[in-house]
Amino acid sequence: ITLFSAQFWDHALDGVNAVQAKGGVWLGSKMAFLVQVSTWDIYCAGMKVAWCPRKELSDKDLTNEAAITLFNNGMEPVLDKLQTFCAPGQPAGVLGCVVLTTTFQNPAPARIPIYEAYNDAIRAGMKTRGSATLRLVDLWVMGQAMPDENILGHGSPM
Repeated sequence: ITLFSAQFWDHALDGVNAVQAKGGVWLGSKMAFLVQVSTWDIYCAGMKVAWCPRKELSDKDLTNEAAITLFNNGMEPVLDKLQTFCAPGQPAGVLGCVVLTTTFQNPAPARIPIYEAYNDAIRAGMKTRGSATLRLVDLWVMGQAMPDENILGHGSPM
């Protein structure tokens, strides 16, 4: 098991590219990818937190619409690569891959539209790409069935 921690989509792309590298040790192994990228974008661009590692995302002049565009621009190449990499006959084509929305965190009502915008972007990105080997798991919707099962915004593992 190899775990890549990806805060942003370009980090996820780096992980997929590393695994696909010619002569890489992973290529002879069955593999799967589980990709969940949105939390940092939500905190940085949606909530403008001071501790964001990407200051351009927490810029007060960055609109929500522009932030979602940046999110989509980062997501699209990753989903395109996963669509190929996770297809039958490809390295992750046996076990498959999963793209997840953000986990439900029982946020304040004013924050729900922020979370929904990013989750909607992920759902839209996966709408035409979903297959038996590239699946969307909507943790946001699933987590709403147990809204109090989180601690300080960290949902129970599913």
